[in-house]
Amino acid sequence: MDEVPLAQIFQRAMVLQRSGIRDDAIKAYEEFLQVAELHNVDPSLYAEVYANMGAIFAMQGKDSDTKERKHEIRQKAKASFQKAVEYRPGLGTAWVNLALLLLAEGKDNSGYDAFAVEKVLKEARSCCERALGMENEDKRSWQLANKLIGDIDVMMKQNNVQKPFQ
Repeated sequence: MDEVPLAQIFQRAMVLQRSGIRDDAIKAYEEFLQVAELHNVDPSLYAEVYANMGAIFAMQGKDSDTKERKHEIRQKAKASFQKAVEYRPGLGTAWVNLALLLLAEGKDNSGYDAFAVEKVLKEARSCCERALGMENEDKRSWQLANKLIGDIDVMMKQNNVQKPFQ
């Protein structure tokens, strides 16, 4: 088999992702990761591959028909975003997407437990702070992180009102 340049694999994956062909995009990104690891490429150079995979998984989770499947796919998304920020902490889009994912999980799982809601909100806010605190060159993710912090602060105030004995 002829070796295909990483850039070509990445471009194919991006085209598939943008075309909405998610499963094939994931396969192409996985192929990219295998080749990159085989050639000992520094993961910080391709952290956005993990972020892109996380975005695909997040969309698939949103479209899932069962709660179990949604949870399973969201865990893949979460792991992908975490890998992205592990390898490139300044990847603002991954931090913001991780915050959005945490908020979606919290909405589905915490119900009326004020303490669970507070934990999720704090964790999501922390992700947004990381997006703002890093050398985030993506203006859109910076703006979204700023907006999310404002929204989270409002939710935290509302949540505190609902807590008994406080």
